[in-house]
Formats: sequence, C-alpha cells, structure tokens
Amino acid sequence: MKSDIKFTNDTDFAYGVGLIRALETRMISKSTFENYSDMALENILKAVSDYGYSDDLEESIENDKKNNYKLLDNLVGRKERYKNLIDIFSLKDDIFNLKNFLKNSISPHQISYSPKFSFLGNLSEKDISNMIEKNRFTVLDEVNGDIVGKYLLRAKQEKSPAIIEHLLDSLYFALVIKKVEESGVDFLIFYFREYIDFLNLENIIRFKVLDKDFSYYSNFFFNGGIYTLSDISQIYNKKVEDILSSFKSRDFYMIFKEGWDNWEKNKNWNIFEKGREGYFINIMKLTKVLSFGVEPLFGYLFGKEIEYKNLHIVVNSKRAKIDSKKIKERIKDTYV
Repeated sequence: MKSDIKFTNDTDFAYGVGLIRALETRMISKSTFENYSDMALENILKAVSDYGYSDDLEESIENDKKNNYKLLDNLVGRKERYKNLIDIFSLKDDIFNLKNFLKNSISPHQISYSPKFSFLGNLSEKDISNMIEKNRFTVLDEVNGDIVGKYLLRAKQEKSPAIIEHLLDSLYFALVIKKVEESGVDFLIFYFREYIDFLNLENIIRFKVLDKDFSYYSNFFFNGGIYTLSDISQIYNKKVEDILSSFKSRDFYMIFKEGWDNWEKNKNWNIFEKGREGYFINIMKLTKVLSFGVEPLFGYLFGKEIEYKNLHIVVNSKRAKIDSKKIKERIKDTYV
C-alpha cells in the first residue's frame, strides 16, 4: 500500500530538493498542453520556447534530457549508495538502442524501426555492436554482465519483434530492480515492483481476450514484481472477473475493474492505459510534498519524461492535422 512507503528523509539533499522545486515551476501543466491543442503549430512552437524548447523540438528535448541527467547525476552522486540510480533513466536509452539494433538485424531491408540512435545512454554504437556480435556483456560492468547476457543471447535468436521488445524490457526491469534494491530507496523499490505487477496483470487480461493459453502468456511475463509466474499460473485459467478479485487488496484494483467493465461494453482498452498512466504519476506526486530526501529528484525526472511525451503528442498530432478534441484525449496527466 502507498501509505506504507518509507521515505529516506535524507537532509543531505535539502539543497537538491530546493533546486528541484524551482525547476518544477518551469514545467508545463496539463491545462497548458490542452490549451496548446487549440493553437496553430507555429504558435505552439513559439509558446514552448518560454519553457526552454526550440523550433527543433527533438534536439531541444535531447538537450534538456542531457542537462537534467547531468544535474541529477551530480546531486544524487554525492552519496555512494545512490550514485548508480541515475542509470534508471540512461538505461532506457541503452535499451531503446539495443531494441532497434536487434529488430533491424532481423529485417535489414525494412524501414520499420527507427534508425535514430540515442546518445543519452551509457553505451556507444560500437559498444552495442560488440556486445551483440561478440557476446561480451561486461561493458555494462562485471556484475551485470551475466544478467545482460541471459536476455540478449536469447533475444539474438528471436525472429519476433514482439518477443525481442519484451526481452529487452525484461532486461531493463532486471537491471533497475537490482539497482533500486541495492540503494535501499523504499519508494523506488515500491514504484518498480508495482509497475511490473500492473503490466503482468494487464497482460493477463490482454491475452485472455485474445484466447491465449498460459504457456503463451509466460513468454511475456516480467520478473521483479510481488507476484511470481507460479502465482499467476494458479489463477490464469479462471474467468477474468475472478482473476481481478484476486487483486482486490491492491491499490490499482479499481482501475482494472473499471477497465474491464469498459472493455466488455465498448471493446475499448483506453481506460487501462489511461488508468496506468494516471496511477503511476500519482505515485510520483507523493514526492512533491517532501522537503528532504532523494525521492523528489527522481519525481522531477519522471515528471519531465511525461512532459516530453506530451510535447510529442501535441506537436506530432498538429502536424498530422488531428482534431483538437482527440489531442486533448491523448494528453497525459502531468507532474505539475
């Protein structure tokens, strides 16, 4: 339960929290994004310049990310136990690059997967190429080499983009869970375990709708949450309503109940996705009331990631001439 989370309350981060609070005043709210949806594209690009973004949105987002990673790395790295936590974010970029490398390797003559390389991760293009081609994974460090190898060796053998995607997401969670457990930050441990359980339960319902059996589901299970694959095997063959009842004690239960009711009536999955986004941003908002501790620093970075997504939604939707009402429906809840 969210009420049981213990925060670090570390006074060593008082300066960092104060700095983050100042930066939060320059974040874009949901209502502002909704106002953008009624504006012409050129006016949106002018408006976001007040928040530090340029006409070249992709480049300015990448620069903003880079500056935030550097800032947080300096603030968090002051304490030995927290110094590797910034990898939670840079690892996403490494995983993005690994996914594209592997998926393009199985369809080299297609342009299905983004060729763009993110330079915000820890691995260079040469690092990734050597990892895959030579099966040498210690570039991520000696300890994590075994974890990386376990997932990437299997991903290399796969010809299915969906399974490659899942294996690389599984690798991300494996590395992140390891880092947050080593740090002892209860809030981050809770957040990622909760996120993994949510995804696993969401996949149960997706695959039940598709009439997939448990052996198929097991290919897409994420380790690291509270529930094991063995736990899921005990309930998978039940009706969806009975499966959901098994999770009544979890804070996210009503999201699934409402999502399932909506699916049965309208065959629409949006409530699951919107519910997930809202649920986890609300967890991150718990850090906004803290005056001390390392947690607000991470709340800010998670909030910035949502801001980048909303910028892409609004700008790309405008370029595609999508109706403003539909754009508003797509805008995600924000951190501020």
